[in-house]
This record gives sequence, C-alpha cells and structure tokens, in this order.
Amino acid sequence: MARDSRPSAKGARGRGGPVKHRTRQILTVAACTAIAMILTRFTAGPVWLEGLYYDSALAAWAAIRPGDPRDASVLVVGLDAASLAEPELAARPRALFGPIWARTLGALHDAGAKVVAFDFILAFSGEAIAKGYDRDFLRALFLDREKIVLARSLDLLPARSYSAALGFSASSLGASEITPDGDGIYRNVLLDAGEDKQIPTLAGAALAKAGFTDIPHAVLLAPDRALESLPTLSLGQVLNCAVDDPAALARAVKDRIVFIGSLLPEEDRKGSLTRFFASAPRTERRVDGCAPQIVTEAANIVPGVYLHAMAVETVMQRQAARALDGLLHAMIGGLAAGLAVAGALKFRPLMTVISALMLCVVLWLAEIASLAVGFHAPLGYPALLGVLSAGGGFALRFLFEERRRFHLQNAFGHYLAPELVERLASADEMPALGGEIREASVMFADLSGFTAMSGRIPAEQVVALTNQYLGLMAEEIEASNGYIDKYMGDAVMAVWGAPLPLADHAARAVNTGLRIASRIKAAHALALREGREGFSVKIGINSGQVVAGNVGARKRLNYTVAGDTVNVAARLESVPADYGCMVIIGEMTAQLLGGQYVLREIDRIGVKGRETPLAVFEPLLGTPSDITLADAYARALESYRAGEFSQALAQWEILAQTGDGPSRVMGARARELLRAPPDGNWDGVWRRTSK
Repeated sequence: MARDSRPSAKGARGRGGPVKHRTRQILTVAACTAIAMILTRFTAGPVWLEGLYYDSALAAWAAIRPGDPRDASVLVVGLDAASLAEPELAARPRALFGPIWARTLGALHDAGAKVVAFDFILAFSGEAIAKGYDRDFLRALFLDREKIVLARSLDLLPARSYSAALGFSASSLGASEITPDGDGIYRNVLLDAGEDKQIPTLAGAALAKAGFTDIPHAVLLAPDRALESLPTLSLGQVLNCAVDDPAALARAVKDRIVFIGSLLPEEDRKGSLTRFFASAPRTERRVDGCAPQIVTEAANIVPGVYLHAMAVETVMQRQAARALDGLLHAMIGGLAAGLAVAGALKFRPLMTVISALMLCVVLWLAEIASLAVGFHAPLGYPALLGVLSAGGGFALRFLFEERRRFHLQNAFGHYLAPELVERLASADEMPALGGEIREASVMFADLSGFTAMSGRIPAEQVVALTNQYLGLMAEEIEASNGYIDKYMGDAVMAVWGAPLPLADHAARAVNTGLRIASRIKAAHALALREGREGFSVKIGINSGQVVAGNVGARKRLNYTVAGDTVNVAARLESVPADYGCMVIIGEMTAQLLGGQYVLREIDRIGVKGRETPLAVFEPLLGTPSDITLADAYARALESYRAGEFSQALAQWEILAQTGDGPSRVMGARARELLRAPPDGNWDGVWRRTSK
C-alpha cells in the first residue's frame, strides 16, 4: 500500500542548469533580434516576397486613394490592331511607316506635345529602297530634334539617316531595354544605362528633353492606378483627329510627354507591378473620337511602353518612393524577429502560428502606411525573418522547454494532478530538486479504525476499502493543486507550496482538509446505514518553512519535504482523536488564513520533543452556529486557563449537549481538575505523553 517510487534527480533535475527559464528566454529573444538586424541590414530578402508585399501594398493604397489619370503628365500613342486596320496603315509594312511617323510628328507638334519618344527601334529607313521616301519624316525629325527621342538598344541603333536628322545627338536616343526584378516583374526603370551609365534610357532621355536636370539613376515605380489607365490615344485616332478635330487633339496632347509604342497583344508585354490592382472593364478605343481613352485591361501584363511612360510620370509628379533608412529597416527586422520568437517561446503552437500571421499582416499594413507618406519600406524580409524566428523559437522551445516539460511530467505525473504538472512545467524555473527552502503547508491524514477492521473482514476487503478512501483523499488533494508526498499504509502526507510555489498554500490545505473530512464523514455514515465497514479520519495541518528536494541514497531518491514544520504536522495528525474532532491546524496556518475561516482555538498542548507549547485550532465552516460555538468555546477556554474550572465546566457542558467533541473532552478535563486541582504552576497547557 505504500508508494515508494518518487521523482528521480536524473529525470527532473533542470536540464538548463542554474540558468533561469526566463533568463534563457530573454537571451534567446535578444540573440534572434540581433541576428535579424544584421541580416536585414546587410542582406536582401527573396525578391518574390518583397515584390509580393510591395505590389499588394500598392494595390491596397490605390484602392484607398486612387489617382486621377486625367492629371497625368504623359500620353501614350499606341499602335493597336484598330490602327493597323486603317486603309493607309494596312497598305504599308511597318518597316516603311516613315510617312506615317511624319504625319504623327506633325500632328503632335501642332497639338503642343512637350516631347515625343518612340518606343520603336527604327533600324530601317525607306531611303534604302526609294530615295526621298522618308523625306517628310527626316524633315520632321530635324525640325523637332530638341523634342524627339528615338529608341535604341545597347547593341542596335536607329537607321543612320534618322540619327543624322537628329544631329547624331546622344541625348536624342534612349535605350529601350528594361530589366525585370528576379521574379519577372518590372518595378524599377533605369534612367541611364550602360556600364558607365552614360547612355540615357528612353524615359531618361525624355525627361532630359523636357528640361529635367536632376534625373536619378533609377526610379522605383509607385503607381496609384493601373499602368494602362494612363491617358491613351491610338495611332489612328491621332491621325484622324489631326484632320477632323485638331482642337480636341490639342487638349489631349498639349504640354504632355508623348510615348509612341506598340499596344498589340503579341508584342512587348511585361509583367506589371500593378498585377493586384482591380481591373476595370475594357474601354474600346474609338477611332472617330479624339479624347484620350482610359483603358484598363488585365493589370498583370502590360505593354512595355507604359513602363517608360509611368517612369516619366513618377518623376514629373514626384511620386517616386524614397528608400527607408537602412538602420531603421534593420531595427524593424530585429523587432519583428524578436516579437515572433518571444511569442513562440510563450504561446502554444496554434497561437504561435496565428501570432506569426498577424505579424505578417501588421508589417504589410506598415508597408501600405509607408507608401502613403512616400517611402518604400521593404517589409517582406522582416516578415519572413519573423516567421522563421517563430519557427526557430518554437523548435528551440521544443528541444529545451518541451524536453523539460517531458521530464517533469515523467517525474511528477504519478504524484501530482495534471493541472499542477502543467503549471510546474510552465514555471519560470525548474524546482531545485537538490534542496531549497520553501514556504509550504503540510497535511497528514490518517484513516481511523484500520487496525480494528483488519480483524473483522478479509485482508483483500481491507485493502480495497482503504484504497477507496485514499482515492477520495487524493481527488481532493489534486483538485487543490496539492502534492501527494507519500502514502503510509492507511495515511497520506500532502504538501501545498512545493514543488510549485503557491501564495495561498495554507488556505488550499485547510479547505482540502475540510472537504476530505466532510466526504469521509458522509461515506462512513452511509456505510453504517448499509451495514458495511467504514473509516473515519484524523487530519493535522501545519505551515511554515520546509526543506524541499530529493533525499535518499544515490540510486534511490525521493522528492519530499522535511523540517520542523513537517514534524509538527505529523504530531498534529493524532491530536483530533484527543479532542473528538477531525481537523486540527497549527498556529502558523491559522495566521496565514487571514480571516478566511472561522477558527476556534482548541487548546495549547505540549508535545514530545518540543519545549514550546503549541496552540492548536479547529477550522469551522463559518455558519452562524459555528460562530456562536467558537465564541462560547473561547470564553470557556479563557476561564479554563485562568484556573476557573467550575465556570469553564459549566460552559463546556452546555456546548457538549450539542454534540461538540472538543467541548465534551475539555469539560471532562475541567471536571478532573476540580477534583484534583493543579499546583501553583498552572499554565493551561495540556501535555501529551505520546507523539
């Protein structure tokens, strides 16, 4: 019946050594924060992730505060299928569009275009076939050479005659290549190209022709609308409106930088950063109309001419997003990682995942906010570092904290309630199983009648009945987060305040003692009514400092508590039998209760092995009759200690008539003292001759 096996030092001694649990957490968070700051400062995150954050943030901001394309500083003139179907254009191969381009330049010149940039590399001239074929185009190029930019590549130049018409000016040529980011999306447009950055790009040359002098090396596009929502005229519209309604054409073109490029679906399509923008229904371009059409198709793939146009629009409208300060960016990365790992070390897996996702959302909202004030804060990388830190923190927690929890559960799972094991595992530090001083309350509870019962019923019935009553006591102990220190035959020793500290250990112990007494009293009464055997119980509780830890031989260690507090509790366990009650508590326990229970001081007793007498108390339930009983008993006890035995006897005899055990016992003592009065050294202490 005795339970011998206890938590071993090997199984539950802190694997983290003397370092406190919280200190280890703080060091882990600090290390992750520092590493994340270094990574954010000196490395770049995955392009696809940063692009995803940036593009979606742009779309969100555009949905909140969309721009008005009618205020644009640029205009796109597009060669589309409808224009190619025009009789004049359909009759010519595109390599021989010189006369068409001449008419286009003339119309745009008359309409007041600030600059005209061709997003076509005009590498072939009709002059090679027929002398004078491109005369009008060459004249238009020459006359407006300060306003015209022709596309080139790093390897291919326009036809020599066209370059000559422009005076072989490098500023009149612009590189049309645009390099996508690593995920295939075009976000950055260079404004100068070449190894020495001496070759202007198409957008850079157009800006220079428009009079801009402070032109950056590159521009990060930050559109507040879909790229194809820029004002657009088809080539056919320009040619027709120049004849039919030149005033309307002037209203559409005046003071704008015009880009001429292909809008054909099979040509020059680029992955757009406006891929998450809401797509508006397509507006068909009308050849007979002259107002610029706002045309939005699928926003994820756009004609390349719109990228050049948007780069110029971004610079002219001063919409370029400024880069966030590197140190601030690093601090954000460190903060994200630190918060994520702190959450992983604190929360359960599901909450950790939710927290990491919330962190990603918060950083995405922060990226939107940064765009609102004109900054580009690449927060996809900090979000990734946060997620990785959460995963790493949880893995670290699993390796150390969960292993710690596993060992504690193995060590204490058979002796503590599951809730207490969980609280112990979640505590800031491991219990010092090698020995520590704790404030605790200790209870000894002994089943009365075991010896007599053993002679009346078979041994197996005695054992079964004993286990039934011990199980009842164990339920109450575990329900109050008590620790079952040991079973001793028909008795149990329980502790509150070790191994897990409990601020209200005294109240828990007393409440448990009262519940055990009530349940065993009820079970015993039921057994007597049914003609069965049953037990009563004696309970002693004491509070104070104990030494808690593993004790025993090297190969057999038990987690227990020891000290004078425990010894007194053991002495108090037999006291209820002397006074006809069930629960007795010590003086320190009574003080710690702080008025939570109605207590009556039963007596002062001297016990073997102690020089100082002990005041012992009985906790009552606090009913009105209990309060009356406690007050009357206190008056009788005061008379008793003053040597007024007849007065004390009279009061106790009245209380004994209600069936009160302590009053009956103390009345008998008063009667005996009246018969044989004590000597002159009467101190009111009852000295027990046994433990």
